[in-house]
Amino acid sequence: MQVLPQVGVECSDEGATLLCNRYDSDGDGKLSFWEFAKIFIALEHKDEIESRLAVKEQGVSAETQQLVRSILQLSLEQEDRIECVRTQISRDVPAA
Repeated sequence: MQVLPQVGVECSDEGATLLCNRYDSDGDGKLSFWEFAKIFIALEHKDEIESRLAVKEQGVSAETQQLVRSILQLSLEQEDRIECVRTQISRDVPAA
């Protein structure tokens, strides 16, 4: 996910892959705007978000940028923890 460094979020390739796999609903290996947005919002707010995007001249506040970084970082950490649990379970559960 090339966008992560652009917004100031550092992560491993594995972490980015886990996050992408979680939200890549069409399976094309990349996140569309709305797939990426699912990390932050419920889709019932889609119209409101689109109307705000129409006013791009105002830019994004430093506070919003920090919130985006924080949410992405938490999402990456969550995916890492989930993957650790999956790995542990796969080692502990005998093959059928």
